[in-house]
Amino acid sequence: MQRAPGQYEPRKVVIGVAANGQTQIVSGLNEGEIVVTSAQFLIDSESKLKEATAKMLEAMQQPAAPAAHDPAQHDAGAPQ
Repeated sequence: MQRAPGQYEPRKVVIGVAANGQTQIVSGLNEGEIVVTSAQFLIDSESKLKEATAKMLEAMQQPAAPAAHDPAQHDAGAPQ
């Protein structure tokens, strides 16, 4: 059920007769409420969110690049 533009909430409904592509809702909705008849947009949004999360976690698990080797730092106490 649409709460506001772009905001939806799931509802449990009791269905009645279904025929010719239409389904009777016996309870769970009030007259005039806007409903979503396909969850495709949710599946698409969820898959995009999972992909973004996976990329973020992968980047966080990458080891940091080793620091550049500076031979001068190792020879600081050695006689020249």
